[in-house]
Amino acid sequence: SSIPFSLFLWVALVGKSAAESHGGARQPLILDSDYGPFIDDVFALGLLLNSDDIIDLKLVLATSDRPELSAQCMAAQMLFSERTDIKVAVGASFPPYEERGSVCALE
Repeated sequence: SSIPFSLFLWVALVGKSAAESHGGARQPLILDSDYGPFIDDVFALGLLLNSDDIIDLKLVLATSDRPELSAQCMAAQMLFSERTDIKVAVGASFPPYEERGSVCALE
C-alpha cells in the first residue's frame, strides 16, 4: 500500500508549511485503515499519532476483513502511544475475496 509514502510526502512537503501559513492551525483528519498483518498501517497510524503539531486526528476507523479485531489492534497501538484522546470506530467488513475488484480492473 502507498499510504505511508503518501502520508510521509504530505507531512514532509506540505504539512509544516501549511500549518505555518495558517497560523499554526492543525489539519483535521480521519484515518480509514485496513489495519492488519502488514506494517504499512502500523507505520501510518504511528506517523499520524506523532504529528499532532500539524494534524488534528479526529477518528480512526478500521475497515478490513475483521474490522473488530483491527479496531482493537489500533486501540492497543494508540494506548501504547498514550493517545487515548482519539476515538476508534469499527468500519465495514470487506466483501469476500472472490467478489472484490482488482486494482486495475483488467480481470
